[in-house]
Amino acid sequence: MEDSVAFVVVLSPEYARSHWCRGGLTSLGPPLHWCLEELAKFCDLRSSLGRPILPIFYKVDPWHFRKQSPFEKNIKEHAKRFGEEEIQRWRGAMNVVGHISGPFYSYMNKGSIIFILHH
Repeated sequence: MEDSVAFVVVLSPEYARSHWCRGGLTSLGPPLHWCLEELAKFCDLRSSLGRPILPIFYKVDPWHFRKQSPFEKNIKEHAKRFGEEEIQRWRGAMNVVGHISGPFYSYMNKGSIIFILHH
């Protein structure tokens, strides 16, 4: 991640529990909190190294990430397993990305994604 020039993040209504960006496989399967951890790392690198983040809002408005109310159920589930400091770090990252301008899509297909990444 540290060698990346920029970060493109596709944010969706299921982002706080997404299966798309799971990483760090365990014997029980990949952890569900990984998207939030990755987002927090992106924000850290944005702050420390000046790496830009390009959020793409897919079926979700930026204010959802600023307010976080649509994600409360998922965050409460994470709070059962993680400390308050980690939860606040993830909330802070969601707030940061919610304040960054990015395109909004209500529908995406392969062509849309190629267009976004090309331009």
